[in-house]
Amino acid sequence: MARSQDDDPGSDQASALADGHLHELRGQRIGVTASRRGGDLCSALERHGAQVLHAPALSVVPAEHDIPVINATKALLERRPDALLVSTGYGLRRWLETADATGLGGHLREVIAGLEMVVRGSKAAGQVAALDLEPESMTVVTRVDEGVDLIIDGTARRVAVQLSGVHDDAAVQRLFLAGRDVQTLVPYRLQHAGRPAVQSLVQEACARRLNAIVFIAAPAVDSVFAVARDAGLYDELLRAFKDGSVVPAVVGEVCARPLQDAGVEPVMPDRPRMAEIVRLLCERAEDERLHVETRHGHLELRGSRLTVEDDEVWLTPQQVAVMRALATANGAVISRPELIKAVPGLEGAHALEMTVSRLRRKLPAPLVRTVVKRGYCLDITSSHRSRAMDVPNDGGTDAGIGAGKGQVVMEASR
Repeated sequence: MARSQDDDPGSDQASALADGHLHELRGQRIGVTASRRGGDLCSALERHGAQVLHAPALSVVPAEHDIPVINATKALLERRPDALLVSTGYGLRRWLETADATGLGGHLREVIAGLEMVVRGSKAAGQVAALDLEPESMTVVTRVDEGVDLIIDGTARRVAVQLSGVHDDAAVQRLFLAGRDVQTLVPYRLQHAGRPAVQSLVQEACARRLNAIVFIAAPAVDSVFAVARDAGLYDELLRAFKDGSVVPAVVGEVCARPLQDAGVEPVMPDRPRMAEIVRLLCERAEDERLHVETRHGHLELRGSRLTVEDDEVWLTPQQVAVMRALATANGAVISRPELIKAVPGLEGAHALEMTVSRLRRKLPAPLVRTVVKRGYCLDITSSHRSRAMDVPNDGGTDAGIGAGKGQVVMEASR
């Protein structure tokens, strides 16, 4: 489901700024694949000025209608495990809610009171307190494998493992190999969500109309890849990730694995938190924001939003790539072949000329100059131009695309 799909993407963002919201992501269009907490993530991104395309790749099967969860709970009550490994606070809460709804809650709390509980993370520990659970002992760990180590080093023989919506076969296998009697319980199950929204997400990414896609679960990556394959867009989606047009952002290492297996290196925060993903995207957007002094005023390029003094226009992905290449060259001439290589999806000189022509009609000032028989350049101030002429050339006739970032004389907002 798309959020903020007006013809003028700036309208919703302008109102956000009027409300005093931050704007680091203004000009950015970001896809969100989360389901359970997708609304919170979308709202956080929008508060920072982003336009959001929400396409839940997974949905949660209602636990109260999930017979396997109820049956697994009854089996656990009969076996009375010595230890319980809890992987998610949300899963623990869903499990107790389901037990209460089916009349098993009281008995489950009695069993928990007599066992050793190992929980992953502060949120799970908080749920233990919120649910008034009183295990015989409780240890908080940061990762599931740490909890497995703790149980293997202990005396518990019968172990129950509460998993997230996707089975962690590695953790369960380690406990089996260590001689433990293991029972798994998945309080909620994830399934592939509606395909139309995900297919739209894939199409927008392949067209380079997204700046980033956020994943908070590895199965969501698999779901998006499956839809892309069915649509014949898998290879193009990988190209969009690999050429930097669309940044895949993940919550942590587990979520990153399907992307890495496909040869894509995602960005991820130091801490696996959704708020940290938002912070990371904001920092990247600020790093990529460009400032150039032109003869027509101060130019700023922030995502797809370009401003010259008080004038504002919104560019297509190819127009953004052209302006970014010209701004980075800082007044040096970029040859047509170099510019074609710098703009994803352009096929030949005619396509470049049409893109530049439409860009010129949209710009508030004649910022793009044609240098006969050479190429294009940005119409910057004379002082900037004289410094740009000192930029070393990478062996070609024109400077700019071939020059490294450290060689370009320009302002980049950090």
